[in-house]
Amino acid sequence: MYTIVDYLKYYKDSNFDEVGFNVMDNLLFSILVYLPIESFDKVKSFDEFWNYSMQYKGIKTNSSLAHIAFDLLKEINGSKRYKSITVSNFVNYRDNNTQFGASKFKIGDKTIIAYKGTDHSSIGWYENFRLLYLFPTYTQSVAYDYLKKNILKSDKNIYLCGHSKGGNLSISSALLCDKSLLKKIVKIYNFDGPGVLSKEFNSERFNIISEKLVNIIPTGSVIGAFLYNQGYDVVESVSSLLNEHYPNSWCIFGTKFVHGKLSKVSQKLHVSTTKGVSELNQSDIRDAIESIINVLGKEGKSDFDFSFNDVKEIIKNMKGIDKNVSRLLIIILSNMLNLGN
Repeated sequence: MYTIVDYLKYYKDSNFDEVGFNVMDNLLFSILVYLPIESFDKVKSFDEFWNYSMQYKGIKTNSSLAHIAFDLLKEINGSKRYKSITVSNFVNYRDNNTQFGASKFKIGDKTIIAYKGTDHSSIGWYENFRLLYLFPTYTQSVAYDYLKKNILKSDKNIYLCGHSKGGNLSISSALLCDKSLLKKIVKIYNFDGPGVLSKEFNSERFNIISEKLVNIIPTGSVIGAFLYNQGYDVVESVSSLLNEHYPNSWCIFGTKFVHGKLSKVSQKLHVSTTKGVSELNQSDIRDAIESIINVLGKEGKSDFDFSFNDVKEIIKNMKGIDKNVSRLLIIILSNMLNLGN
């Protein structure tokens, strides 16, 4: 089976007139934003971006997506297809309030805003937990502010994309933006990222953006099966279990994904985080999650080094948590914490 690497090998010398801008190009940008490089504002040509990124090639990182991003960047270096892209407003930071990454790419008349998924920071995971009761989260608001700040009047055809949490940030930014900006958005690509809560899913705004929204999830999706969403395109993977979350494992043929069938485990997880969550008192979920975060006690910007068993024991031993909430959180967090970027 072919993957994104094969797509780049085969099409990297085909310009956009020969092979149109498509979902695979958006997947590429959604991975490149994982590069573990320092933030910058200046507009860089591809060659400048390559040289800048290579300064960080030897940096120590436990992010698999960072290594994959370097591999894909190397693959397109010197290519005909991507030689004219520009990169700007690359943001990569974490503090005690948020873990956030994004970048602006331009190709001809197309502007791509790519959002980064979760790293191994505590605040990154805390924000993921909060998706179960809160909209917008602090990071979702940061993502929207990034979009407002970095889209210019000259940017006419906008694409939002992201993998994992980055896909959710693409959706939430579109939900939060005003009508004039929303009209400029051509497509929203969510690559195995969570959906939204019931209230947002059933809103008029979600109905509007659903026409632009493309949800790609692997057959064994964990993160992408979370919360409310619709119109999934399920794809086969050369990997299995949790490794299916990594987009370099997804099967493609030409410029299309190879269709697959969502696993029963993923279907059950989707039900747990939609119907299951909706049947519970939202304030009970909020209180439980914030109590867990408080007991974990890790500073937001520090690395998250707790295992699921640690969190499970905390939940079991916490007093005052509704049994149904406790049971549901154990199911949900077991999937979230056994998966990392």
